[in-house]
Amino acid sequence: MRRFIVSVTALTAVFGALVIAQTTVTTLEEYTKLMKSNAMANGAMNKAIGSGAYADARTQVRILPGGKAA
Repeated sequence: MRRFIVSVTALTAVFGALVIAQTTVTTLEEYTKLMKSNAMANGAMNKAIGSGAYADARTQVRILPGGKAA
Protein backbone atom coordinates (compact mmCIF):
# COMPACT_ATOMS: atom_id res chain seq x y z
CA MET A 1 0.00 0.00 0.00
CA ARG A 2 2.84 2.38 0.81
CA ARG A 3 4.40 1.79 -2.61
CA PHE A 4 1.07 2.61 -4.21
CA ILE A 5 0.80 5.90 -2.31
CA VAL A 6 4.37 6.85 -3.19
CA SER A 7 3.75 6.00 -6.85
CA VAL A 8 0.55 8.03 -6.98
CA THR A 9 2.26 10.98 -5.30
CA ALA A 10 5.16 10.85 -7.76
CA LEU A 11 2.84 10.58 -10.76
CA THR A 12 0.77 13.48 -9.46
CA ALA A 13 3.90 15.59 -9.18
CA VAL A 14 5.01 14.75 -12.71
CA PHE A 15 1.61 15.32 -14.32
CA GLY A 16 1.02 18.43 -12.24
CA ALA A 17 4.33 19.82 -13.43
CA LEU A 18 3.39 19.10 -17.04
CA VAL A 19 -0.07 20.63 -16.80
CA ILE A 20 0.62 23.64 -14.61
CA ALA A 21 4.12 24.56 -15.76
CA GLN A 22 3.23 26.62 -18.76
CA THR A 23 5.64 29.40 -17.88
CA THR A 24 7.71 31.00 -20.57
CA VAL A 25 11.40 31.21 -19.78
CA THR A 26 13.06 33.87 -21.89
CA THR A 27 16.58 34.10 -20.53
CA LEU A 28 19.27 31.70 -19.42
CA GLU A 29 19.23 33.27 -15.95
CA GLU A 30 15.49 32.60 -15.56
CA TYR A 31 15.99 29.01 -16.70
CA THR A 32 18.87 28.46 -14.28
CA LYS A 33 16.90 29.93 -11.38
CA LEU A 34 13.86 27.79 -12.23
CA MET A 35 15.87 24.57 -12.49
CA LYS A 36 17.68 25.19 -9.20
CA SER A 37 14.38 25.86 -7.45
CA ASN A 38 12.83 22.73 -8.94
CA ALA A 39 15.84 20.60 -7.98
CA MET A 40 15.62 21.77 -4.36
CA ALA A 41 11.86 21.19 -4.22
CA ASN A 42 12.22 17.76 -5.85
CA GLY A 43 14.87 16.72 -3.34
CA ALA A 44 12.74 17.90 -0.42
CA MET A 45 9.69 16.14 -1.89
CA ASN A 46 11.54 12.84 -2.25
CA LYS A 47 12.87 13.10 1.31
CA ALA A 48 9.37 13.82 2.64
CA ILE A 49 7.88 10.89 0.72
CA GLY A 50 10.61 8.59 1.98
CA SER A 51 9.89 9.54 5.58
CA GLY A 52 6.12 9.31 5.13
CA ALA A 53 5.46 13.05 5.59
CA TYR A 54 2.96 13.32 2.74
CA ALA A 55 1.65 16.75 3.76
CA ASP A 56 5.18 18.14 3.44
CA ALA A 57 5.55 16.38 0.08
CA ARG A 58 2.39 18.07 -1.18
CA THR A 59 3.84 21.44 -0.25
CA GLN A 60 6.91 20.69 -2.37
CA VAL A 61 4.75 19.50 -5.27
CA ARG A 62 3.05 22.90 -5.31
CA ILE A 63 6.46 24.54 -5.62
CA LEU A 64 7.72 22.32 -8.45
CA PRO A 65 5.84 23.40 -11.58
CA GLY A 66 6.82 27.03 -11.84
CA GLY A 67 9.49 27.35 -9.21
CA LYS A 68 7.10 29.29 -6.95
CA ALA A 69 4.21 28.45 -4.68
CA ALA A 70 1.07 28.03 -6.78
